[in-house]
Amino acid sequence: MNRRELLKMIALTTGAAMIGGKSLFAFSDAGQADHSFSSQDVERLDELAETILPRTDTPGAKDAGVGEFMAMFVSDCYTPSEREVFYFGLALTDPHEIDKKIRMI
Repeated sequence: MNRRELLKMIALTTGAAMIGGKSLFAFSDAGQADHSFSSQDVERLDELAETILPRTDTPGAKDAGVGEFMAMFVSDCYTPSEREVFYFGLALTDPHEIDKKIRMI
């Protein structure tokens, strides 16, 4: 299995998971969080995605706009509690936050 086949499989699995369960209700506007992604957040998502799918002789994650897609997907499809977990994890990848944690230790 190569990387492209794996990514196709992941995309299909994610799509199938969204069809069932409580994910159907995640598309309503009820309970939308006020948090929105900043341009720095989207850049960080792009960098994280580029680590997984780097540019080679074919376009990488940044070229595909994965950071922007992830921000839209989380904002539109995650429940408020799922979004909070995502925002918390994303904040942990902020170099300034990492420096603060290191200083605390």
